[in-house]
Amino acid sequence: PYYLRVLVSLAVFFSAGSLIMWELVLFRSNPWLNVLAYLLITFLGMASLLVCCDVSPVQALFHSVMAYSAQHLAYLLATIVSETIVGTYERQLMYVVVFSCTLLIIGLTYGRLLQCEETSAITWGITLLLLVGILLFGSLFQGLLAQYGADASAELEAVIRAFDIMCSVFFLSLQIAVCGRERLRVDNFLLKHMLHQQKEQLTDRKETIDLINIKCHDLKHYLSQLDDRLNADEVAEIKRLISVYDTTVETGNEAVNVVLAEKIMLCEKAKICFECMVDGQSLSFMNQAELYALFGNILDNAIEAVRKLPEDADRYIDLKVSRKMGMILVHCENAYSGALQFENVLPITTKTDKRYHGYGLRSVQLLVERYNGSMKIHTSGNVFALDILLTIK
Repeated sequence: PYYLRVLVSLAVFFSAGSLIMWELVLFRSNPWLNVLAYLLITFLGMASLLVCCDVSPVQALFHSVMAYSAQHLAYLLATIVSETIVGTYERQLMYVVVFSCTLLIIGLTYGRLLQCEETSAITWGITLLLLVGILLFGSLFQGLLAQYGADASAELEAVIRAFDIMCSVFFLSLQIAVCGRERLRVDNFLLKHMLHQQKEQLTDRKETIDLINIKCHDLKHYLSQLDDRLNADEVAEIKRLISVYDTTVETGNEAVNVVLAEKIMLCEKAKICFECMVDGQSLSFMNQAELYALFGNILDNAIEAVRKLPEDADRYIDLKVSRKMGMILVHCENAYSGALQFENVLPITTKTDKRYHGYGLRSVQLLVERYNGSMKIHTSGNVFALDILLTIK
């Protein structure tokens, strides 16, 4: 069971860690033993994560290095503050308070940025480099203080500790930067792959929709010749069925025409009221595959949300694209139900595979950022609204 694994891992970690730390106190003046001790503790943390969490070995090591960096910084700050207290009990209490508060602040500030999905692309090379760096610098400064602290002046001791704190903050920030870089690299790769697929789909869907429109036109022409042979109700029903597939859309942009025609058919089938007013000509500065991906993902997200509503609810999607004062305004709103949780201004997907599901709006955000635009999502009542602002190039 999960809780049993957590308890056993914590027991082993703290037992072995306490033994290692006791040996470290006995041989504190030897910097290389310091390195070995903290290296063992880091790998203990890595093993605990592998036992308790669904992470890869490199992810577990990366998080262990992050934990060591945070612990070392908390230790430094707690030591400096507690040394200003006179009483022994008060000094120990202050040490615990500062140490705990520092870890809490680091966790709230950086912890949410280091989710497992964010570190899925971290490599062994950069992780081992960070591990060597933080261990060497941390042990070096601790060794200097242990060896020369008694004979050093207060100014020299303050300088050594200041450099130690700066290095700890640097490595914490470096890990966050590495994490962000890897996330950006993976996002760019997925976006390029998606655009390549969308380009192929655009060609296929355009041919399909053109063929459907031709057939609908032929059926309408043939039906007009049968008006006198069929009653009015039969003619109206046949025309209604044809209109479901008669998806001729003219916005002034071929890619937008295709994606709107495709989504109109989906909405008709799902009994969703879809209204749109789109100035496609104003989007001519964008790549055709990007336009197909942009509006395809926007509308797919809206259709998926509306489909969850009961049939007697107000099932609608409203899309507007207009040009004002050299800017493109895209507004899409739809009905939805349930509670949404947001992270980094994007709603969190409720599907199991969170890395690849929920990427639709993320890809929309990346496309908007590619054109130096801005995107905002807001909800009010049972209305989900997406607003995009693009600068015309």
